[in-house]
Amino acid sequence: MNGDGMRLRTALAPLVFAGVASAHPGEPPAPHDLWSAWNLSPFTLPTLLLVGFLYWRGYTRLRRAGARPGLRNRAVVRPWQALCFLWGLLALHVALVSPLDALGSSLLSAHMAQHIILLVVAPPLLVLASPGYVLPWAFPLGTRRRVAGWWHGRGVGRLTGPISRALFTPLAASLLYAAVVWVWHAPGLYQAALTVETVHVLEHLTFLGGAYLFWWLLLAPLGRWRTHHGVGVATLFFASVQGSALGALMAFSPTVWYPAYEVTAPSWGTTALADQQLAGLIMWMPVGTVYVLLACAFLWRWLRSADLAESSAPPHPAQARLGGG
Repeated sequence: MNGDGMRLRTALAPLVFAGVASAHPGEPPAPHDLWSAWNLSPFTLPTLLLVGFLYWRGYTRLRRAGARPGLRNRAVVRPWQALCFLWGLLALHVALVSPLDALGSSLLSAHMAQHIILLVVAPPLLVLASPGYVLPWAFPLGTRRRVAGWWHGRGVGRLTGPISRALFTPLAASLLYAAVVWVWHAPGLYQAALTVETVHVLEHLTFLGGAYLFWWLLLAPLGRWRTHHGVGVATLFFASVQGSALGALMAFSPTVWYPAYEVTAPSWGTTALADQQLAGLIMWMPVGTVYVLLACAFLWRWLRSADLAESSAPPHPAQARLGGG
């Protein structure tokens, strides 16, 4: 299989989650009806359940195949990865089905919490679960072969090769990730996402897609295209700086960025400006801490791998002569 084609297929597989990126319908909820404001659209929850079933089916088939001697896929996908997928789906459930989704139309801080789940919580959990490898196993072998034949027979893999080579780099993924975050928090687009369902769906799609690519290059368990530890430190540092900058600007701004919340925030016992400051702190402090801790973990692994490489390297000839006396 063409390497670029496989790369693109693996990275784009999670776009099956596109259907769950729905906007919250109806009017902003008041405090007394929050717990009845679940998103029961006929598409979101069924899509989550369907994807969960397909992953479970593919995972069980892989485990059965891996139990046979002589197969290369033995132990590629482990139980902890299936748990990561479950937690990732639960995170999407909280963000898109629970009352948090509707509350985001009344409070900017709630909407920011939803965005953080879509950017920093669900995507890395899903990446660690290797859905691009597991989900195809949910389908019969003949179906997988026909899709692969169509992919190569139509030249799709060759056509997308240049795109994958340009996009699947730490720099491009980081810039795309930052652009998604900053562009959608511009007042005009953000206000449009609050009032137009199609725009809100597009917002969630780009959040999930950009974040998945970013975290896939950092954390992909199969690791063939995973970023080097040193580059990962720089990538996470960049993500921390740009996310913290946006959060700080929001928290310290003397004016309200999104006038729609001036109407809805008072019913929750706060003002639009105070709610905006809380939203900025949510983006700034907790998310920045996650990035910094992960950067420290990458740095530790980088230094540890360097120490292991040095200890396993053969001695220099001069040292060997001295050691041999």
